[in-house]
Amino acid sequence: MKKLIAISVIFVLVTGAVFAEATIGGMWQVGTMLVAGEVGDGASDDVMMGHQKYSEGKLTFALGDSYMGGKIQVEIRGGDAGQGGVNDVWGFLYWKPNSLFRMQVGKDKDGHWGSAQITMWGFTGEQKNYVAAASDYDGELNLMGYGKRKGFYDGVNFNSIDLSFFPVDDVNINLVLPMGVDLGEASAVLSKFHINSIINIPDTGVLRLAFVGDGGLAKDMSDKTNPGTVFASFYVNAIENLFIDFGVNYQIPFTSSANKMSTRGLELGLGLRLLSGPLTLKVRTGTKGLMGLSNDKSSDDLAWSIGILPSYKFDKFTLFFHAGFGLTLPEKGESETSWFINPYIFVPTGEGRFLAGIILEDGNGDGLIKWKVPFGFYLYF
Repeated sequence: MKKLIAISVIFVLVTGAVFAEATIGGMWQVGTMLVAGEVGDGASDDVMMGHQKYSEGKLTFALGDSYMGGKIQVEIRGGDAGQGGVNDVWGFLYWKPNSLFRMQVGKDKDGHWGSAQITMWGFTGEQKNYVAAASDYDGELNLMGYGKRKGFYDGVNFNSIDLSFFPVDDVNINLVLPMGVDLGEASAVLSKFHINSIINIPDTGVLRLAFVGDGGLAKDMSDKTNPGTVFASFYVNAIENLFIDFGVNYQIPFTSSANKMSTRGLELGLGLRLLSGPLTLKVRTGTKGLMGLSNDKSSDDLAWSIGILPSYKFDKFTLFFHAGFGLTLPEKGESETSWFINPYIFVPTGEGRFLAGIILEDGNGDGLIKWKVPFGFYLYF
């Protein structure tokens, strides 16, 4: 790892003189669960205190211009986010020789081409890692993920060769070829390709289409893997101060190892953002399990969740009221619910950020209501 960091730094120093622009920046964040406890039948009387929930630092080297460039990022994590030390080093290079074509090679862990414009990272933004109750990635509550990821294409955040084509104005077509650590059989690698297109419709919105291969098109089909999933979403920006994002995906049915048809079916997602002066309202909802099949039989294990996030911006801070509810309706067995209530405050201070909140949640099936008081800091440089 030390050699990799040294090589990365040398790369930046040597190539910095070649490119028109070179920047170094980063951030550090620390989140702590100040106190936490639980109430209800069988609840512990203990009040927990001082748990460092999240600690992360990032150092980013970016260089290049519109023709050629790249990015390298070193990430250090502690607390629940990692065991300490350098946890990841990733980067990519790009080349755009003309207005019709661009190539990128490497890993962009921050991701690109994800179709969700409201329901994912931007929903809670900088608050997601500890002050917001349900992370914008996988989430702590067992049902909240359906309102974030479902229906939308996740994009690319792994090692890959990305080929982008710009045939006409407002149209972008991208082909993604995954790269692994070791060489693999060609059809097995290519069967996990992505292809996506982004079509901008002026004064109306953006249409996004994608196909993600999942190995089912490989030469060796002994594992009976599904061929892939198709995605479609439309981001509407035609109405002033109102933005709506619709997403849908469907896993192509495939023959399982039992020689019967299976598919996880249809997934739907919806995001909404409404702006009115200092007031902002965000809503995200999603469902999974529609039209599912398991070995030729209908599989209607439905799951749905909704999250709301109204906020009001004052002169010195912004106040948020975050809340969510999730529901599963299995074909057999009892339904399950999950909910949380999560007010918090966000205070920007120059290059820094201060965040604090309260979390009430019930979603682990034990009948207890858990409460937490998290707070944290960000610092950018």
